[in-house]
Amino acid sequence: MLVIHEETTHPQLLGDDRHIVSGAEAWQQARWNPQRAILAGQIQTARGIFYSLALHVPHQWTAAAAIANGQAVPIRAPDRGACVISFNTGSTGQVEWSVQFKRRAAALESTADSLFNHIATPFPDASLPEIPLRQLSPSWTDQGRDHEGTSLVLDDQPDLGGLAPYWICWDIARYSTNHPILLANLAADGEGRIAGEVLGDGRRLFLSPPLQKGQTHPIRVPIRGVRELLLICHELEGAENPPRGVFRHPRLSRTQSAP
Repeated sequence: MLVIHEETTHPQLLGDDRHIVSGAEAWQQARWNPQRAILAGQIQTARGIFYSLALHVPHQWTAAAAIANGQAVPIRAPDRGACVISFNTGSTGQVEWSVQFKRRAAALESTADSLFNHIATPFPDASLPEIPLRQLSPSWTDQGRDHEGTSLVLDDQPDLGGLAPYWICWDIARYSTNHPILLANLAADGEGRIAGEVLGDGRRLFLSPPLQKGQTHPIRVPIRGVRELLLICHELEGAENPPRGVFRHPRLSRTQSAP
């Protein structure tokens, strides 16, 4: 998906990571206060999810502080052309947010260059024996509608969704020739049963057996030549406390060492 906005000389909201519409409603609620140099808005979305907003930061500005529902929240890359703020939507899913900006003394780099550097982060060293998936960019999430209740977790990051199946997708075309093996451990947490699946360019490469709480299963999958890699969590049997799948330390490897 491409989200295209007319470029402005002041900070603006680009979108969010919740839906395919990329926060169109949130974008309509965002407003720029030129006197106070604050970009602020409101959102109404799902409750208790990890939610991110992407903001355009022109080269003459830098993001100084961010607040969501009265609490300070971190800012990623505050002065590189685009920044991201992330927070939990809480018990209501209604969040008021604001970002305070300040002017830079001098433009250090062009907006176009800095925006590219933020979206396409420096590529990991291809000579490394292993490259964790979390270091690769671009990466994105999306969700399908099936049974409510399960979620997928990448290492110790916040839950990535509340509907099953849930998946994370990476563009690994740059690495899959020299790092032709995907290694990870899949663990089941919560009540019920889950299964983990790996797709490469839309083709199934791996499907775990059914797992219940406390069980794990190794993942060792050939991915040479794969361009688009997806990790998927399926709910097989739910319960009052929904199950979730945890992909632990997923990485691309030069060798077939044990995960």
